[in-house]
Amino acid sequence: MARPNWPKDCAAELQAELKRTHTKGQLRLVLCLLLREVTRLKPDQIAQVLGMRPPSVRAVQSSYAREGKAIFLRPGRGGDRRRHLRVPEERALLDDVMIEARPNIIVEFRTIQAAYERKAGYPVAHSVVYRMLRRHGWRKVVLEKIMAPRGWAASKLP
Repeated sequence: MARPNWPKDCAAELQAELKRTHTKGQLRLVLCLLLREVTRLKPDQIAQVLGMRPPSVRAVQSSYAREGKAIFLRPGRGGDRRRHLRVPEERALLDDVMIEARPNIIVEFRTIQAAYERKAGYPVAHSVVYRMLRRHGWRKVVLEKIMAPRGWAASKLP
């Protein structure tokens, strides 16, 4: 397989891209290319300057040689891929729990966790449910000593 050609006179293009960077990862990506173009450093030297590994530098440079400016348009690696339920689904779940417990304003944690597990289809840790409640503005309520259970209530009751 033939090696891809490095774009000619791309320093101006890379300097313009450098001004558009917003994150450390984007900055490293552009500098990895710019250092090769302007200073003619080897991948090992660029890796040492940027705190990267030489194979990573070579991979970035190879991608740029193959794809050009398209490597700057790749989507990030963030997101909520590990979320059990999406935010609208969580909101609907909490609305359903509030409707079931309508005469009571306070809902026990066990009830919310059971509903969450039914909706998700598998058991989840307590922390998952606690974070969901915090995300939707619910707060823990401690009642008078006469009433023993501690529960969760919406901070803005409907």
